[in-house]
Amino acid sequence: NRRAAILVVLDNFPEREPLEPWLPPSGSIHVVVTTRRRDLTRHPQVSLPLLTVEEGLALLNSGNRRFGQEAEALVEDVGGLPLALELLRSYLDRRTDVSVAGLRQTMAEAGEMALLGEFATEYRDELPTRHERDVAATFQVSWQLVCEDGKQVLRVMSQLAHAPVPLRLLRAVLGWPESPSARDRLRKAIGDLWDLSLVDRSETGDPAAHRLILGFVRHLPESDSLRLQTMAAVAKEMDRVFDDQDTASFRELEGVVPHAEWLVGREDVAAETAIRIAEDLGRHHRSWGRYLVAKSFLRDSLSRSERTYAAGHPLVATSQSNLAVVLRNLGELEEARDLLRKALASDEASHAPDHPSIAIRQSNLALVLKDLGELEEARDLLRKALASDEASHAPDHPSIAIRQSNLALVLKDLGELEEARDLLRKALASDEASHAPDHPSIAISQSNLALVLKGLGELEEARDLLRKALASDRASYAAGHPSIAKSQSNLAIVLQDLGNLEEARDLLRKALASDEASYAAGHPSIAKSQSNLALVLKDLGELEEARDLLKKAYAAALSRLGPNHPTTRIIRANLERLEGK
Repeated sequence: NRRAAILVVLDNFPEREPLEPWLPPSGSIHVVVTTRRRDLTRHPQVSLPLLTVEEGLALLNSGNRRFGQEAEALVEDVGGLPLALELLRSYLDRRTDVSVAGLRQTMAEAGEMALLGEFATEYRDELPTRHERDVAATFQVSWQLVCEDGKQVLRVMSQLAHAPVPLRLLRAVLGWPESPSARDRLRKAIGDLWDLSLVDRSETGDPAAHRLILGFVRHLPESDSLRLQTMAAVAKEMDRVFDDQDTASFRELEGVVPHAEWLVGREDVAAETAIRIAEDLGRHHRSWGRYLVAKSFLRDSLSRSERTYAAGHPLVATSQSNLAVVLRNLGELEEARDLLRKALASDEASHAPDHPSIAIRQSNLALVLKDLGELEEARDLLRKALASDEASHAPDHPSIAIRQSNLALVLKDLGELEEARDLLRKALASDEASHAPDHPSIAISQSNLALVLKGLGELEEARDLLRKALASDRASYAAGHPSIAKSQSNLAIVLQDLGNLEEARDLLRKALASDEASYAAGHPSIAKSQSNLALVLKDLGELEEARDLLKKAYAAALSRLGPNHPTTRIIRANLERLEGK
């Protein structure tokens, strides 16, 4: 007779124990091994994921009580970890007087690891499977096996959000330079943590730990030993947003953002550090076109600055100015103008007349005034700002190119095209000398110069510059970014003048879709895109859609900019011509 097959389960197999001596010699004996280790690559493996919200809710409902959607947040609190959910279910079964909301509040107050440990101690005899189910004790087994470098990595990660931590940030905190991969100290430490299932790794090798593992580490002695270094490193990394030459930061800082945002929300972060990080976050999100997110961080920064410093302090002025820049992007022009007037007055009271901060405030205020149609004041402010920068900096300094470009835009709207063109050629030459060929600042100067050349009738050069600017923007930004939409729109209006109506229409449809995704309804940028598209559709004979777009654009401009704003008047004139009035 053939002997029946036998199944042997080696549950929770130790991380450092050799497996081979435990495997049976007979093929009729089958073995299932459950373990956190990942080095058993000679054997077939199945990686079990954490529970989804639906699965976690089902586990909670497998006890004596039934829970509805309010328990979904409880599953998310422990990251879908089955062991933790079993502990919580056992507690809720026993304590029928405790609600899910009450349990979550207690966990938030006591700390998840301490509370789960209390649960396990109190109800250990009632827990299934008759072996140790204390989450903290389970993690402690692995912690004792981790090398000291691995413990240092986890101590840093415990001071951050439960998101992948960039290797660059870890190196900055720990002071471990990069070495060839085979001997790299940080990668070896992460590899040890990965073997013990204490971290996962992203595609780029960045480690990420479960939130309960991070909570466990935070409760250990010396868990705060690297707290100050970690905060300082995050702040220094986020300061990269101000380095125009550091083009790599644009994408690399995306990995730092979750940790910076988490630190800003901590109560133990010094006010000055929180203000600094919030300002950096606002600038970073603005660079990505996430204007509403940027606005929230910059409002927070201004609020903190006003609570920390006296009225009129230069750092309050900086917060006012940075918030105003984003408000301008969002079309909230009156508030942006008022903030910038306050910031300028503050800086004029705090600094000497030629201080660079004053030139920055003047320039930012001038751009808002330009959008409000107050062109003469905008021009005068920009002439002062340019003169100040020329006195403070070397002739090829990037700040001078920025002032030249901004002044040229105002001169263009005033019809002073030759001076605007000459300023923009200087600005473009300066940017090309200061930056790498695909730098966003070059694309901005190319685009601005092209618009002036269009006004002067130099359409071919304008078209070529705008194609370069659009290609650069597409290489620098994600699809749908407002800068791409702006370049598409500018190129389209030049192509329209050149008679390339189909390409112009297609570009403007893309630009309009992008603007509608980036801004609230009625934003001036949407109105301008609608108006530009309508004019191309008119030339293509698609009169009904053109009329509808111009009506929408006029209503938006009338509401947001007022009847006397140049943009409103232009759209109204286009609509009247289309309707034959």
